Amino acid sequence: MDLNDLRSFFTVAGFLSFLSVCSWAFATEREAAFNEAAQLPFTDPEELALRRKAMILRR
Repeated sequence: MDLNDLRSFFTVAGFLSFLSVCSWAFATEREAAFNEAAQLPFTDPEELALRRKAMILRR
């Protein structure tokens, strides 16, 4: 195995890692969590704590 084979391996591994991160980021089951995270700068910390407490109690 020479250096070019090693470079090819790491290129393919990096590309597969990139594809897996993209698929995770654009997955539909993550949409609710991302929407909640997008609203964090606009929420009241006390309201957020109450909402999380209610979610924990529902489980």
